[in-house]
Amino acid sequence: MSAELIVSLVIAVLTIFGGLWQARKRELRSRERAKHDAELLAALPDSSTMKDELTRHIDETIRKMIAEDSRNHDPFSVALAIVMLLIAGGLIAAAAVNGGAWWWLTAPAGLIAIVALPGLVMESTPRISTQD
Repeated sequence: MSAELIVSLVIAVLTIFGGLWQARKRELRSRERAKHDAELLAALPDSSTMKDELTRHIDETIRKMIAEDSRNHDPFSVALAIVMLLIAGGLIAAAAVNGGAWWWLTAPAGLIAIVALPGLVMESTPRISTQD
């Protein structure tokens, strides 16, 4: 396996995990911001004209967090799609490293990737659960 291929695969994996990490950090920041807004509301004097507006803002923020918490994804399907993409990458790597008649490995790799990529995108996107 060539060094360029290994570097490309490492960069792809790091990009995926970096995106997941950023999404998690964004969720924690919104919770911290809601907490700070509640502290600010408690610190405002009763005569403040902004108290009602800040209360509505906090209520809307919490409503959005509850809606986001009720969304989920199927971890088994995500893992399956990642495994399929790794298999496709392995087939492409084998074709690239061995050359010659090994080029035919790109056909099944392409088919596997065509099935796995939409599955990964669809299953990793959180959505409201229909299960009770």
